[in-house]
Amino acid sequence: MRHHLLCLLTRLLAACAFFVSLPVHALERVDLYRVSVPVADTTPEAAAAAAQAGLAEVLLRLTGEAAAPGDTLAARLGGQIDTLVLERGYVNLPGRINPQGELEPARTALQLRFDPEALRAALESAGRAVWSPIRPVTLVALGIGQGGSFEWVTEEDAAGFADGLRAAATRRALPLRLPLVALDTALITAGDDLLAPQLDALAAERSAEVVLVGVVEQGADGSAAVGWRLRTPDAITRWTASGATIDTAIESGLDRLTQALRELAPTPAV
Repeated sequence: MRHHLLCLLTRLLAACAFFVSLPVHALERVDLYRVSVPVADTTPEAAAAAAQAGLAEVLLRLTGEAAAPGDTLAARLGGQIDTLVLERGYVNLPGRINPQGELEPARTALQLRFDPEALRAALESAGRAVWSPIRPVTLVALGIGQGGSFEWVTEEDAAGFADGLRAAATRRALPLRLPLVALDTALITAGDDLLAPQLDALAAERSAEVVLVGVVEQGADGSAAVGWRLRTPDAITRWTASGATIDTAIESGLDRLTQALRELAPTPAV
């Protein structure tokens, strides 16, 4: 018992060492255990599939990694789904404008709340690190290029890209901010020495700790190539990715962001 308490204290002190340097407003406590999964209908079969999808989302939030194919722990927990769900019920999700400019109708979703203690215990007994629910706020600046035009996604975006970013962040329990206005296109080509202070100013304006900039070039077939730049407190990291759609490009960017934030603060859930 004494050894367990000393280990827990050590990990909590490590968490404090990271977070004490951040402004209070740059952190948010997120709900890791409540998810809403869209369903086609309210049949038992659809509900069972939604519960499994919800479990996968909660495990992604807790560990920062999607379960790999053949993951025995995820499979075992999936077999115990009825004991892990504390609350369930149907809710209505509002309609939205998708990136193609089409109105998607309102949908039904199964809302689930999973057992925090049971999931944490299962992960820790399997040697899986559990990520803290107190997470740095991220400003995501996404620029979309298509057919010779270019525009930044902002809070008031009407083309549906903002909704896609928010949904991808919610699946990972990442506190997200979007720019209030379009950014200077000079950000696209700026070198790191000029880029860093500009991104730091944007972060301060939106009460964020981390800034992720993505520049999307969309092909005529809908495919997308993305140049990503991530500004953390100590560095700027660059990478490129491609996808069959802008949505998959967004997912790849937030996967890399999740890894980076997880490495910044590898702390236990509290």
